[in-house]
Amino acid sequence: MKNFYLLIDIGTGNSKLSIIEEDGKVLKSEKFKNHYRIDYNYNDSIYFLPNEYMKKFEGALLKLLSNFDKKISAISSSSTRQSVVLINNDNKAVIGLPNIDNRGREYISNIEYKNIYERTGKKLTEDFPAAKILGYKNVYKTEYNDIYSFTSVSEWIAFEFTGKLTIEPSQATDTQLYDLNDLDYSYDIAKIFELESLSPPKKVNSGFSLGKIKREWVKKFSQLSDAIFIVGGADTQVAMKIYPNQYNSLYVISGTTTPIISFSKNLPNMDSKETWINSFLKGDGYISEFNPGITGLNYQNFKDIYFESLTYEEIEKLCDKIKDIKVIANLTSTSRIRSLKKNSGSFILKTPLDSKIEDIDFALAILADIACSIYINLIEMEKINKRKYINIIGMGNGFKSKLLIKMLSNLSRKSIILPKHFNDATLFGLLEICNEYFNHSNNNFNNENEEYNPSNYKLIKNYYNKWIEHNIFKK
Repeated sequence: MKNFYLLIDIGTGNSKLSIIEEDGKVLKSEKFKNHYRIDYNYNDSIYFLPNEYMKKFEGALLKLLSNFDKKISAISSSSTRQSVVLINNDNKAVIGLPNIDNRGREYISNIEYKNIYERTGKKLTEDFPAAKILGYKNVYKTEYNDIYSFTSVSEWIAFEFTGKLTIEPSQATDTQLYDLNDLDYSYDIAKIFELESLSPPKKVNSGFSLGKIKREWVKKFSQLSDAIFIVGGADTQVAMKIYPNQYNSLYVISGTTTPIISFSKNLPNMDSKETWINSFLKGDGYISEFNPGITGLNYQNFKDIYFESLTYEEIEKLCDKIKDIKVIANLTSTSRIRSLKKNSGSFILKTPLDSKIEDIDFALAILADIACSIYINLIEMEKINKRKYINIIGMGNGFKSKLLIKMLSNLSRKSIILPKHFNDATLFGLLEICNEYFNHSNNNFNNENEEYNPSNYKLIKNYYNKWIEHNIFKK
């Protein structure tokens, strides 16, 4: 009897629901845009209302399951990290604070705690849910008094389907309320954020079954009558499931942001304080991560403005004809760039201006800027971990760009491996988790990787030397 899974992948901008067979065939998918509201009580804050989200979710699920006459065996979900949903005393989801909400920024300056990095694997910033919840508490004092607990967005979906409030270790570590040394929530850490009144959700491992779906869902969707909910986890760690050689490889996930990740079984050395350190799925190992803010949106937006009528492949064919570097881009949106504020950027042009500069020179520079920024973080990761990695595992839509692959492989002198489904890695990572629960072996799943080896692309080396020469990145 074949298993059919309902798999839910919640990103920053969109949510995607898919029905997929155990052998990896995607039968149906529905996607919708996540809706955020601005909270003007803060300088930089957005949020979502769980009830609003669930209406859109149910609408997408209705479309997905219409005319589907098979029984769903299991449901699983994954979501972006650093996002949190607050739960009140009536066991209702009140508000969602996404990864792009920065309401905690103005409230963490008063926190003094020297060992925050050594205990949580992260410096004290507004990026993590602890700061977001603190920001919420300071403005919404009355509402906060009714808050009982919290969970990640992926496990909030589990909560809605099963009524069980849990969190998976890969998501729990990103709250900054979790002690990596003890692999558990810390009352002491919660106290420094003035959040000790909260009751943390029960910790459950990825791949654990939360049991049957609530009756109210089955009444609406009869296909779910036999379904169980299997815990997923954080999107990045779930994505890594599709290529299991974690120890010898560096992972680069190129998308809206570009996490650069290494895996270790034991807690990494924290002396450098440069990387984010998180639990892997099930608390089984750790990942170290640079997340420098490199964004493929720069390239996408430039294409939409200046090359709307061309495909990416056509743009890159034009880029391949370029012989000389005329433009250096600095658009990586990272705070480590000299003399530039975060979320700003620039182009460096030779003066007097060369009349031969064309739009395509800017396109090449933007893509090369992404490649150079990834490369310099790869160097740092190897330096911190005191080891060389065999290859780079590429995931995310950014690696649809053959030119980006060529640039990065030639800079790093490493082969780049694209696993099958590299551009939909979280979905197929969830598939692996569900198949493991049902002891189903998909023998062909990891046997169709593409490998790209370094060539002799001298232009990117010339670009990189100019990029470094102009002090774009602090070494």
